[in-house]
Amino acid sequence: MLFHTRFRKIIFVTDPEIMRYVVQYVNKVVHLDRFIYKDNTYYKDDYKWVTYRIQDMREENGYHLCTPDRVINVDYHENVRYKYIFDRSEKNVLTKRDHLYNKFVKQILPYDLKEVLLAGFDSINFVNNFNTSDNVDHCGFKLPVYVSWEISKHVSLLSIGHLFGKYRLRKWDKCDVRTEIKTNGKCFNVSVQFNYDV
Repeated sequence: MLFHTRFRKIIFVTDPEIMRYVVQYVNKVVHLDRFIYKDNTYYKDDYKWVTYRIQDMREENGYHLCTPDRVINVDYHENVRYKYIFDRSEKNVLTKRDHLYNKFVKQILPYDLKEVLLAGFDSINFVNNFNTSDNVDHCGFKLPVYVSWEISKHVSLLSIGHLFGKYRLRKWDKCDVRTEIKTNGKCFNVSVQFNYDV
């Protein structure tokens, strides 16, 4: 099996612990910076969303606070583009409690997420176990809530990161993640629950 040379590290997902470490790492690293909806860019500012006209983006006075008169429910099929920031610092990703997780992370820490390939599985099916009350609307927006997604054969760590950013209910908030993983041969069923009370 040949992989594109852009990958500098390959992780073979062969058991549930590796999958758990991947989920934990990606959840710590990936954070939503902004999203683009109907040609407006929205950022989080404390507990409000601010929107920048694209030509005024990030100018000091180029934004206004949202004061919505109604909630906008964004449909799954509407075009929403999510833009992420990645914090791969040791301070952010390493833990004092789980030395095996730290050992795993140190293998991939030198590489950008796009340079790490997960392989060695037939499929990974993620299921998002969520409480609908967690779907907080910021500034009059309720972004889509996704329930499940499946990956076949191989995937970059960056793609997993984008999925996790998109599938969080409270997309701006830091959270812990709990997983329940079942295997059937080389197929992984991963039940994911985001805990926002951290």
